[in-house]
Amino acid sequence: MNIKIICVLFAFLNGYVSCWSQTYTIHYKLYSEANDGDLNELNKKSIDKNITPDRILTYCDGVSFFSALQESKETLDTENNNNYSISSSRNIVASTYKNQKENLMMTNFGDIFASFGEKNLVLSRPLYKFDWEVTNKTSTISGYACTLATTITEKGKKILAWYTDEIPINDGVGMYWGLPGLILQLQIENQELYIATAIKQNNKKTTLKKPKGNILQHKDFDAYVAEMTKPQTIMAPDGKVKRISGSRN
Repeated sequence: MNIKIICVLFAFLNGYVSCWSQTYTIHYKLYSEANDGDLNELNKKSIDKNITPDRILTYCDGVSFFSALQESKETLDTENNNNYSISSSRNIVASTYKNQKENLMMTNFGDIFASFGEKNLVLSRPLYKFDWEVTNKTSTISGYACTLATTITEKGKKILAWYTDEIPINDGVGMYWGLPGLILQLQIENQELYIATAIKQNNKKTTLKKPKGNILQHKDFDAYVAEMTKPQTIMAPDGKVKRISGSRN
C-alpha cells in the first residue's frame, strides 16, 4: 500500500478515535409546574439567558452521568492514566448513569428513600427503548439548530425533545436518549421542562463510575417500593384504628 495512503488512513482513524474520546459537559435548568407554573406558557416566552443551571450531564464515549449540579464531583484518577472521574457523593435528588455499550441504566435514589430506612438505593435495569417520532419542527436552543422529536413513555406520558445533530451524541437528561444528536431541551407533559444553558467540550478522557449502594434489579425494586408504600394498619393513641401508607411494616 502506498505510504501516503497509509498516513492519511492513520490520521483519519486517529482523529476518529480522538473525537469519540472527547468529554461533553452540558448544564441544564429544570423548571417544574409546581414551582414555575404552566410550562407550556413558559416555553412560549423568551427565557432569560442568564438563568442559573441546576442539573449537569457528563458524557464520554457512550457513557453518561446526569445529576444535580451541586452534587457532581470531579476528581483526578491517578490510577487510571490521570483520567478524570465523575461521581456523586450525596444525592438529594435521583441521579442517572447510562452505559450504551452495556445496555445499562442505573438510577441512584440517594436520600429519597431515607424515611424507609434506606439510603443510596440503586435501580439497575436495561436502557429504556424510546419510539421517537422526528417531526419537521425546528428551533434554536443555546445557539444550536434543533429538531423536535416526540414519544410516549411506558407510563403514558408525552415527551417533547429538541435535539441537535450538530453535537453527534445520542444522549440527554435523565433516562432519555436514542436520538441522532444531543437533547438540549426536554419537556415531560406539563410537569418538567429541562433547557440546556451551556455546552462544553474537551479532549480529556473522563471515567464515569457506576453508582454504589444497595443495587436492586427492576423486579426487586418494584417489589421493594410496593412493600414500603402499601397501607399499614396501626392503633392510634386514642384506641382507634387507622390506616396510613408509605411506612415500613
